[in-house]
Amino acid sequence: MRKKQIAVWTVVIVPVAIMLAVLPPNHYLYSMLTFVGIYALAATGLEMLMGYGGQISLGNGGFIALGAYITAILSQHGVHPVLIFMIALIGSALVAFIIGYPILKLEGYYLAIATLGFALLVQALAISMFPLTGGSSGMSVNSLTVFSNSLGERGYFILAWVIFGVGFILARNLTRTRTGRSLVAIQSNEEAASALGIYTGKVKLQIFVVSAMYAAASGFVMANYLSFIAPDIFGLALSVDLVVMSLLGGHGVIYGPLLGSFVWVLLVETTHSFKDYKILLTGAALIVILLFMPKGIYGILQKRFFQRRKV
Repeated sequence: MRKKQIAVWTVVIVPVAIMLAVLPPNHYLYSMLTFVGIYALAATGLEMLMGYGGQISLGNGGFIALGAYITAILSQHGVHPVLIFMIALIGSALVAFIIGYPILKLEGYYLAIATLGFALLVQALAISMFPLTGGSSGMSVNSLTVFSNSLGERGYFILAWVIFGVGFILARNLTRTRTGRSLVAIQSNEEAASALGIYTGKVKLQIFVVSAMYAAASGFVMANYLSFIAPDIFGLALSVDLVVMSLLGGHGVIYGPLLGSFVWVLLVETTHSFKDYKILLTGAALIVILLFMPKGIYGILQKRFFQRRKV
């Protein structure tokens, strides 16, 4: 297991370390890898909900939007960024707790539709609440400052990856706790898990709240980095992209979101000239993953490198 961890981290850390040492502070690659960190953070939260908990969700884009708008509104009132971050997490957790209690009683496609409805509701509220959110025109976000200096590309890159690193460690530890083992049991057979004394409803609600907090943290970084947000950013495509990143990296693998986000952002950037067909390309990618890569990139690496060494 340790060899697998070293191999996965080497794929990411070595190129990043070289980039930090060689590239100028405002190079384009900083922007691309900043988005990798942002998406990997949100996808990690979704992976804990889907990959470990077995709960289908298309609503995490709504929680990203919630975190982003809380960040934008409070930043314009001069609230300290650390306090904004905490309020975004707590606010999203409360919303997730309120809506999670009823909708998590649903299963399968019904749950997916219910969470999708939440994402669309948040987007609609962002459009309709014009005095507070700027409506469809969007709103600006006051830039983060450190010692009265605004963060540049390198600063936001570091911020995104530090928050992702903390989130990844917490998620990895959570999967090894009793709650993590309960999630795996629920995913395998919820009735059997309940018979073993696991409070399935409570565990599913807990991981739903945690997943929402990861998405809100992603929204916090995204809003500050973009310095401007609008409802179009948080549409259905964002929620679907997160699902694709989770599946692409490896379903049920904590390293999956990192690998999936890295590859997905790279694919989106290299096919930028086909952006008008992004929804079509996303759907095609999802079909290819489900048919030919059911275990994602991590599964391919495991089959080709790790298992071969045992033979």
